[in-house]
Amino acid sequence: MSDYKISTLSLVPQVTSLVKIPVIAAGGIIDGRGAKAAFSMGAEGVYMGTRFIATKENPASIETKNAIINVKSEEFIEFKSGTGHLRTIPTEAGKKALELINQGKPKEAYKYYGEGFKIGMLDGDLVNGTVSVSESAGGIKQILTCQEVVEEIVRSIG
Repeated sequence: MSDYKISTLSLVPQVTSLVKIPVIAAGGIIDGRGAKAAFSMGAEGVYMGTRFIATKENPASIETKNAIINVKSEEFIEFKSGTGHLRTIPTEAGKKALELINQGKPKEAYKYYGEGFKIGMLDGDLVNGTVSVSESAGGIKQILTCQEVVEEIVRSIG
């Protein structure tokens, strides 16, 4: 696994220049401005995971949604796991996972980040669980309906 992380802004134009199939941009897109940028780089669609977690219809707990709209981008805990780079809102479980990863104990850490997603995101236990999000969460400031998110995107891309 590579230690390199390539941002959406850098990666999308490279991919769209190389392939002849539709490209869906993902990573850090939370509003119409980001979608418009992705489309201008040649993407034909966008995936907005974190933005749609913080919607009224999403089954994530209200505690998780409030944590997303209150987090600052510089507060995230980030670490490398067996599945890649992971990012969580700072929770006790996230801090413990980072500590164990840094101690070279990835299997023990999995209890906190892998099993912790349901506990944090769906159950709303922000002590024992984790909240996996994009760094773009720092820019999300409202819990909206899915319709409101989509309408804002449509307005932005004109």
